[in-house]
Amino acid sequence: MAQSRCSAAVSKHLRLEIGGFDVAEIVLNRSTPGLRLSGGQNTQARIDVEGNLSLRRGEAVLLEYGPDRAPQDPRCLVPLLELFGTSVVSAIALTHGEIVIVFSNGIELRARASSVGEGWHFLLTRPNQPPLLILHGLADSIA
Repeated sequence: MAQSRCSAAVSKHLRLEIGGFDVAEIVLNRSTPGLRLSGGQNTQARIDVEGNLSLRRGEAVLLEYGPDRAPQDPRCLVPLLELFGTSVVSAIALTHGEIVIVFSNGIELRARASSVGEGWHFLLTRPNQPPLLILHGLADSIA
């Protein structure tokens, strides 16, 4: 039986056990920007954002992007490039449907559902095995 890669912590969120995973790939496109993360034991994680996305470093807002923001210009996604080569410090899926990931360079990524659909998809895998974890950020929950 595969070891669980998430742990319940209080009833308000799921702590995703991807601390130390490196940002190996950044996907920039109009509909679903995303990150591909690489961890030990050939474990990989993927997060695709379909809803609203924000990047912050402390109080500084680096990026606000998504269907609830207008206009959607993919060139606005350039701040995501600052995540390339960093590693995950912590990742939490909040039960109200938001995901929060903190990176080693101090940037915090938040993704949540928009007024038109899901917020994000998270997939944790190992090669040639069934997924270890699949999560979806909905308007008011995670599934």
